[in-house]
Amino acid sequence: MKAAAKNDNDAAAIAAQNNAIAEAERLAQQAAAAERDAQARNASAGRTGAKVSLRTFVFAEITDFDALLMALKDRAEIKEVVETLANRAARSGVELAGMAIRSEQRAA
Repeated sequence: MKAAAKNDNDAAAIAAQNNAIAEAERLAQQAAAAERDAQARNASAGRTGAKVSLRTFVFAEITDFDALLMALKDRAEIKEVVETLANRAARSGVELAGMAIRSEQRAA
């Protein structure tokens, strides 16, 4: 009797394992089919049926501001921005390190 019960348990375990394997294969096939469908469809947005293409945008991520500022310090654009900021500070009466506030009289 024990041998028959053990064989039934083994058979049930094997059947359950086979069912699990079959289900996993079915899900894998569904996932592969869904991926193929997603790749086959062109992206569309906006107007109905309008096609959209992806473009690559390259940009800088500043990881060390001080090092980048030192690398760019001799650029004319940087000097202009620094001069503009220094003039704003001078007009506000704020003297920053590396600058002096000067004034002169001009005909208006």
